[in-house]
Amino acid sequence: DVKVKMANGCGGYSPTDRYFACVYPERDVAVTRQEDKGGACLAKYSPNYHNTQTAYERYELSVAPGIDAALMVCIIAFCVDV
Repeated sequence: DVKVKMANGCGGYSPTDRYFACVYPERDVAVTRQEDKGGACLAKYSPNYHNTQTAYERYELSVAPGIDAALMVCIIAFCVDV
């Protein structure tokens, strides 16, 4: 699990965590705003196979309105070591 603090613009970081990311056993990732607030992003994992020798992984992202999608990609990449 990952907790993310945001820069406050004064050379420091917010005293509270802004986003929380949780990786589930099936490799899905959920990102929420604050610890008990609504969802910010859901990344559904699915393995894909190009042919019998080449496998790759894919995440399908659903991002809530008003949430920076690029930031969510960065958080998820950090969580799953992409």
